[in-house]
Amino acid sequence: LHTACGTPAYTAPEILRRSGGYDGSKADAWSCGLILYVLLAGYLPFSDLNIPAMCKKISRRDYQFPDWISKRARFVIYRLLDPNPESRMSLEGLFTNEWFKKSLKPESEPKKNVFGFDYGNEVKISGLNAFHIISMSSGLDLSGLFETTSSQGGNNSNSVNKREKRFTSSAKMEVMEEKVKEVGGVFGFKVEIGKNNAIGLVKGKVGLVIEVFEIVPSQLLLVDVKVVEGGLEFEDNHWEDWKVALQDLAISWHNEESS
Repeated sequence: LHTACGTPAYTAPEILRRSGGYDGSKADAWSCGLILYVLLAGYLPFSDLNIPAMCKKISRRDYQFPDWISKRARFVIYRLLDPNPESRMSLEGLFTNEWFKKSLKPESEPKKNVFGFDYGNEVKISGLNAFHIISMSSGLDLSGLFETTSSQGGNNSNSVNKREKRFTSSAKMEVMEEKVKEVGGVFGFKVEIGKNNAIGLVKGKVGLVIEVFEIVPSQLLLVDVKVVEGGLEFEDNHWEDWKVALQDLAISWHNEESS
């Protein structure tokens, strides 16, 4: 590739140098490493008001890891943020990395027995792997980071939006989980706890599964609400009831229909 695009702070060093063409997949690997750093650290690895000074930091791999990032995650980020694209970890190499493969596996569509939960089995959920989150986005454009995409194309976007919504929150995970159970009880749902601490809510023909993911420890949660049974009975006004009930904890609701 030869076109230089993107914000300088997120751009691979070979693109900044503009010395001939560059390998698009290796540049994407760099961007994945940078986004992973931001998701785990909460700030950019290379940041300077002076653009030339920032470019020097990028070319020299001049950054520090915060203490809370694990050694395995540091290794992956360090390899992805290699200024030399020839020795940089490729996306193929990333996919075989043990830390990466610990990402959550997508579950199949729930069976008629909606939840199949082990009652009373309280299992603390670990942080959602950063690349699982990235896979939700449209390319590497973080404005779509939390959006739901339909494999069926645009024609089914409305039905997808009505069956699943997400919101972010700065509340503690325990506070959010208790609030969801409380709201479910107020709305007449029977509360069930499943594996990985997923919360199941059943009311008549309607079944909901709510999962709380810790994106940035003690700072940011992603809450996923799915209608797994009784989609026709769970109408728009029911979504509005949930939004009102959770408005004190929700920062922003995502994958909304465009007005």
